[in-house]
Amino acid sequence: MRSNYILFWITAFLLLACEKEVKLDLPEFQQKIVVDGRIEPGMPPIVVLTRSQDLYAPTDINALQNNFVKNAIITVDDGTNEVVLDEFCMNNLQPELIPVIAAAIGVSEETLQQLNFCAYSTFDPNFFGQVGKTYGLTIEVEGSTYTSSTKIIDPPVLDSVYFKLNGELEEHGFGWILINDNPTVYNTYFLEMRRIHQNSAGEPADSRFLPAFGPVFDDEFFNGLVFDFGFGNMGSYEDNDIPDEFKGYFKTGDTVVVRISSMDYAAYEFMKIKYIQDSNGGNPFASPANAPTNIQGGALGAWVGFSPLLDTLACYPQ
Repeated sequence: MRSNYILFWITAFLLLACEKEVKLDLPEFQQKIVVDGRIEPGMPPIVVLTRSQDLYAPTDINALQNNFVKNAIITVDDGTNEVVLDEFCMNNLQPELIPVIAAAIGVSEETLQQLNFCAYSTFDPNFFGQVGKTYGLTIEVEGSTYTSSTKIIDPPVLDSVYFKLNGELEEHGFGWILINDNPTVYNTYFLEMRRIHQNSAGEPADSRFLPAFGPVFDDEFFNGLVFDFGFGNMGSYEDNDIPDEFKGYFKTGDTVVVRISSMDYAAYEFMKIKYIQDSNGGNPFASPANAPTNIQGGALGAWVGFSPLLDTLACYPQ
């Protein structure tokens, strides 16, 4: 017994003697311009410029307002002609642009209107997106120039959308899309949805399109096949009308607009990693993933050409 006691203290002494102070030499934070730009058929280009934030920087409303980058010169070209985008701020922003910009940066319209927000766009219909065109982007700001390019490819082909009850529930289930994938084309997909029936306040249940869980995918594993993809009610997590046990489900009688978009490969790579990072939610055990960018010149973010197809899902069992 005595020998075990002595062995314990010898081991403890050795462990303590081996302790060494570890100093991490972390690289100094370098602020960069972040580009959030999009263009799609029949819609004007929208570009939002912000600055990257230090992990330990404040995130209150004033910090967000001061994060927008103003006075940039932004040019969009379609290979033949070009236009310089106008800077629009919330105090002079056209009402029809508010939902577009809110969707572009992934916030609600209410949040957008609370910010001293500025974005860049144009009302020139010649530069509203068209399928098949490639759009170049040039940004001149604070002595630097950034460039990018994206193509609006053909929209995806969607066979059908349908609703299927969860086997354990009588009135709740998931939405499903049926894709008949083209075997001769590499396809990318971005899935969003928006409930348009009224909530208890008489407003649309979802104020904007919301991405599905794992919304960005390609046809690597189902090229040329007929493929079913299920999706849940992401808006339910923000909806106080829905009891906790039914979060994630659509209810019989819901009406949902399903939006599924194609994009070129560079945009797809950015969007895929972006939503992987979002789903990790700061999980320390998740694999790190640096979001790629299709912006040249040292900026972050992406310039994305979306090509959407929309369909309406009436949530009634087949």
